[in-house]
Amino acid sequence: MTDWDLIKTESVVLDERRYPLVVTQFIDTPTDSAIDLYLSRADRALEAGKPYALVVEANSLRDMSQAHRQKFADWLKRRRDDIERLCVGQAYVYGSVVQRMILRSVFMLSPLPTEHIIVKHRHEAESWCVQRLRDAGESVPPAPADWIRSLNG
Repeated sequence: MTDWDLIKTESVVLDERRYPLVVTQFIDTPTDSAIDLYLSRADRALEAGKPYALVVEANSLRDMSQAHRQKFADWLKRRRDDIERLCVGQAYVYGSVVQRMILRSVFMLSPLPTEHIIVKHRHEAESWCVQRLRDAGESVPPAPADWIRSLNG
């Protein structure tokens, strides 16, 4: 599987062009179609059957409905074993200290099935994920010229 893409919607940008490093940027309150797209691409990364890492930048995420949170929870429950086996790490980028504290609390109550970090800047998240991939024996392609840029550095 080699046709990894850059996909932009009104509320999410998915950049898979450096697969096995996948970067997702939530821009606003996600729509139903954006959540479905995100989860279908997450399924696709798992179905590729090789180690991958995920950066989720959510500085501009305004809100997520209860229905969307439930959809994520159901997906996580269904794919937990695959995530544990294939995802070498997930890095979450939140500029706000409060947002980072809330997410840490959520993960303490409902742990992820993979290693993760919560950081302020995307470059920290990407560096950590690239190192996790290298440690797993995976190489990461260089960033293309139009690699999505972080909203906070």
